[in-house]
Amino acid sequence: MRIWHVNVGNHAGPVDGVAVISTQLARDQAALGHEVRLVVSAGREHHLAIRRAAGRDVAVTVTAAPRDALRAASSLLTVPGTRADVVHLHSVFRPAHRLLARRAGRLGVPVVLSPHSGLAPDLLARDRVRKAVYGRLVERRFFRLAAGVHALQLLERDDVVRYCGQRHRLVDVIANPFDPALADARLWTGPLAPGPHRAVMLSRFDVYQKGLDRVAAMAAALPEVLFDIYGHADKNAPAAAEALRASAPANVRFLDPVYGEDKLRVLREADVFLQPSRVEGLSVALVEAMTLGVPCAVSGYVGRSLDVAGRGTGLVLDDDGAMAAAQLGALLRDRPRAKALGAGAASYAALHFAPAKVAAAHIAHYGRLVGASLGPEPARV
Repeated sequence: MRIWHVNVGNHAGPVDGVAVISTQLARDQAALGHEVRLVVSAGREHHLAIRRAAGRDVAVTVTAAPRDALRAASSLLTVPGTRADVVHLHSVFRPAHRLLARRAGRLGVPVVLSPHSGLAPDLLARDRVRKAVYGRLVERRFFRLAAGVHALQLLERDDVVRYCGQRHRLVDVIANPFDPALADARLWTGPLAPGPHRAVMLSRFDVYQKGLDRVAAMAAALPEVLFDIYGHADKNAPAAAEALRASAPANVRFLDPVYGEDKLRVLREADVFLQPSRVEGLSVALVEAMTLGVPCAVSGYVGRSLDVAGRGTGLVLDDDGAMAAAQLGALLRDRPRAKALGAGAASYAALHFAPAKVAAAHIAHYGRLVGASLGPEPARV
């Protein structure tokens, strides 16, 4: 099957979850023997890293401007030898995606959409007027008519159905995969060196969505605990991030992003991994932490999306800062409970986030859509 993964219009570099996952899906599907292309627009400073991340088995179309990516992709669609069998578009409110989908539709190529939490009510409230107008004119109809839609978890599926206003809108729920390199990685056993407890978060510095203000509130109530946030500046509300950095307690540290073995070391040396997001599709960092068996403490939203409490895969924090701090402090003092939660997370990740399983689920969905686009076989006489 010839598959395209398209992420045009907002590439934030190697810590951008949408970019990381679309690239990994491309690699994993290529490893299964499919012909896969990654179509991306990004700053020129990211182009070499994008090609390296895609690997040798994935074709890459990368440009600096969305219009150039759209032009290149449209040209490839017109040629039968390079035309996609299915086009998988990542994220929402991307005019270039809509134009490419129109071109694909005219050629009978099915289009799959992954919103990556972009249709959650809290995120729709950001830039509300523009999203409402564009949604009414374009995006809502786009999701209603798409051949397929993928959600990362059940709450995101409900967000899509609510946004479309169609109870019959079919949405396949397929989780993000962990990096294949983690399959045989050494699991978390707890910090080896003595010292203060350390809570770690891997995230862009988005105060509202990622819940960095919640981290600051917990840190103020737990001055004996270090809260390390590894990430980069956020484009959505940079002023809010700077204000938080200036006012955060001294035990909150904002650090540069980490990659590869450095990231694994940071996770293994943590006492707990934090994901206090107000809304989240399925964080790449959370998937990695769970896969390594790091005890995880997550927001109520994230907890509901993965049934964390019911499955025993992490601690679900109260939305109230004082209550959350008390919960976190109790977990940090209870190493047997932390180990049990980490072990539960690792078992869950091995079952639900395995790359081959996730890739196969996507391929199965694509196959149904491609078969439907071809129509029934002609009667044989």
